[in-house]
Order: sequence, then structure tokens, then C-alpha cells
Amino acid sequence: MFVDSDDWVSPDFCRIPMEAAEKTGAQMVIFDLKYGGPDGQLHESKMEEGAYPSVEVLRKRLTGEVVGYVWNKLYRAELFKDIIFPVGEIWEDDAIMHILMDRAVTIAIIHDVLYYMGGHQGSITDIAFSNGEWARWVYIQRQKRYLYLKETHPELMDTENHVMTNAAAKYALELVKRKDRQGIKKVSKWLKENSVRPHNNSLKKRVAFRILKHMPSLFCVLASAGMKVFKP
Repeated sequence: MFVDSDDWVSPDFCRIPMEAAEKTGAQMVIFDLKYGGPDGQLHESKMEEGAYPSVEVLRKRLTGEVVGYVWNKLYRAELFKDIIFPVGEIWEDDAIMHILMDRAVTIAIIHDVLYYMGGHQGSITDIAFSNGEWARWVYIQRQKRYLYLKETHPELMDTENHVMTNAAAKYALELVKRKDRQGIKKVSKWLKENSVRPHNNSLKKRVAFRILKHMPSLFCVLASAGMKVFKP
């Protein structure tokens, strides 16, 4: 189990998930959390309590219905064999969560609130949001997950394509703000080389994404002009 230094936990943080693991035989247990203490905003998994095949939970992770935080979960230690958090990266939870979920056979969902996220001004994540670096790191971590799932779970790629297109488009818009045309061309090249394509996006977003993918210079011009289709 994991706890960030500026967060706090319920007295039952270890006991309740352990009992769920013993009852269900699950290799991972996911529980609920709140942002900002007992009176804070609740975040709960959008799945009913129970034990599920890991691929079902992994799909919900892709859609955001299950969060990728490393610390609102209990894990069997062997899931982490040969896995380390990438050094010097942000959203490092997301760099490994899909692998951990994939290695599990069964994942249990419980709705006990056992973790309270504190957060503080000046944290690495807070700085990343303030300076726009969040878009780059989300894009980087989504790239890793996309390539992993492309090899291991082709049945999930309809969902993952949608997520990857959104991450790429948001990062490209941040690059437009910085007038980084070379960066946008690199994004375009990667999308083409890895056959990323939109599925569930609206028509306007699909058009914008295709321009990004195949005509990055035009994307820069249109996004700089502030056309509505290019706004997040």
C-alpha cells in the first residue's frame, strides 16, 4: 500500500481492504477516497462492490471510471515484480497502473472511504498544472499505455484510441500556445506511425484531430486563430 506525504488515511486503511482480498481472492482491492479531508469531495469507482476479472476494471480505468492513483489500492506484492516508478516523471502512477491491473487476475471494488488526499500549493503536480506541463506528461504516459495495450489487449483499443486522441489534441494545443511547431510535428508523426485514430469523438473533434495528424502546420494556424473546434 502507498500513502503520499501530504495525505492521510482512515484507521481501517489496511484492515478493510485486506479482509476484502481474503474474502474474494483478489490480487488488488480498490477503495474510495476524498479530496481534502472527511468533508471533502468524494471520488468513488463507478462500479458496484464486488470482484471482477481484471480486464473489466482495466477498461473502466481507461474511461476514468476507476482512478489510476496508486494509493487508493491494496496490492499483492508480486504484481510489482520488476516494476519501478519511472524516475523524474510526473503522473508516474499512470505509467504503471495498467500493467499492475493487467497482471492481476481478479480485482475487488469496495466503497469504503479510506484515503484522504491533502495536496498543497507548490507540489510538483500543482506546478505542472500552473505552467501547462500537465498536458505533456499526460500525453507521455498515455503513449506508454497505448503501446502496451496495443500489444496485449486489442479488444480495448476502441476505448484507448479515444483517450489517446484527446491527450494528443490537448498537448498539441499547449504546444500551439508555445509556438512550438517542431513539437507539433513530432506529435503528428507519432500518431501516424502508431495508427492512432479517433472513434467516439464528436465530428468537430475528429476533424481537428485529422488536421493535427496529417497537416500539423495547418493545425498550428487554425488553433492560433482561436477557432472553436480547436478549443479543449
